[in-house]
Amino acid sequence: MKQIFLNKKGGEEIITPYLFVVWVIIGVGIVAGALIFYSSQFDVRAKEAEILNLRVADCVKENFPVSSDFDIYGKCGLNKELIENSEMYYIRIKVDENKPLRYGVYVFETNCKLKGKGFPLCYEDVYYINKNNKIYNVEILTGSNQIGGRI
Repeated sequence: MKQIFLNKKGGEEIITPYLFVVWVIIGVGIVAGALIFYSSQFDVRAKEAEILNLRVADCVKENFPVSSDFDIYGKCGLNKELIENSEMYYIRIKVDENKPLRYGVYVFETNCKLKGKGFPLCYEDVYYINKNNKIYNVEILTGSNQIGGRI
């Protein structure tokens, strides 16, 4: 049998540099994707304030009427040290025209109206509670300044 291709090389010296370039492009893409993914931050302030508001609202409905000696921590299962000392949360409960009950960082009530990255976000809702054929207007404002973290 006659060999048609005598002393022919497969062109490996031409293919090898391109192969390394492809490997470098793939490696750079993987590293860039990982850096973009792991450097993102999650801002959970708005959702956390909303969840806290709903939790407090459920508790107030179950334990209505609330008064100045209302133990929000014991009745609602909230962590007193976290709310009072972490400087990240605020809760205000106002029933009709009575004096509001306040817990946490009081200045959040004003700071929530300000826009910016360092300010807390708040969630305010009005609930109507029917007790003894009387309808009470309950306003609950909750705020959070816990920005979240990186993945």
